[in-house]
Amino acid sequence: FLLATLTYFLVERPIRFGQKARAGKAIALIFLLAILGGMGMIVHWQEGMKNRMKIEQHLAVAEALQSIDKASDWISRQEECRKKFNLSEGDVLGGTCLYRDAGRKTVLLLGDSHASVSFDSIAEFNARFGTSTWMLHSIHSMLSLDQQKSRLEDLLKLIEPKSHMVSKVFIIERGVVRVEGKDTFDGEDGCFPLGEEGFYQRMQHFVDRLREMGKEVFIVAENPVLRTDIKDMIQIQPLRPAKAPKPESRADVLKHQEKYLNALKRVKGATIIHTLDAFCPQTQESCLLFDENDLPLYADDDHLSRWAGGRFLTERVLAPYLKP
Repeated sequence: FLLATLTYFLVERPIRFGQKARAGKAIALIFLLAILGGMGMIVHWQEGMKNRMKIEQHLAVAEALQSIDKASDWISRQEECRKKFNLSEGDVLGGTCLYRDAGRKTVLLLGDSHASVSFDSIAEFNARFGTSTWMLHSIHSMLSLDQQKSRLEDLLKLIEPKSHMVSKVFIIERGVVRVEGKDTFDGEDGCFPLGEEGFYQRMQHFVDRLREMGKEVFIVAENPVLRTDIKDMIQIQPLRPAKAPKPESRADVLKHQEKYLNALKRVKGATIIHTLDAFCPQTQESCLLFDENDLPLYADDDHLSRWAGGRFLTERVLAPYLKP
């Protein structure tokens, strides 16, 4: 009411009904409208303000940040996978079973949500060489060491009937949080702390059993974890400013992963694939957050984004090991 009253007395009455300098008012308004129109044209020609993302970038970022379990075909894909391998939902931890048929040879991914988000990119790469890709959830974070070993045996029983299909096995899962029971950056709880020794024993047992089945085993070291959710570092909404990023350095990551990497060094019979050089090049002060198209490599503070991050991991790190 107050603003309406002020507008009436200070704007509408003097301009609309005032008798003084009517020609000057008209010229001033025309001039003002011309300025506003010109500014609009400049913004249009530049395809938006320079400090804001174009609509195409917004759409690409939104797609990059979409989690695989939020995809419209997530449930149907899992049902198809379980049907193919004659599995029930209760057979697989979290019910996660993904499969892409591209040929007789199959690469098997075992792990947690880190394996899930990388599945599509790895499967896309394997399909170029006529290789199928199969993924199973193989870890329950709240189980003790003995319980995890027991659950592993159950998992191997599921795999064994189809074992002849599998040429290589890649283990892709979080590491630091398994060792310490929480993430040392954000204090996130939710895992049974195995400790360095317990994590080594579990992983060595895992590798030994897969080797007994005649499989070539690869362990993909965990990608760097961020201190801040990637969503807080980018301008997702047009008018929401992004926060200043807090990227980790190579030294930060090495310190963060120290116990985990020490445990991996002790594992025998598997090829350890390190991600550090790709994500944290020695030639740069900080680790990478975006790819060459300015798409986020991460979906949050630790998961890679489904496409940009997954493709980066596949093409820059895993490709030599995936090729037949």
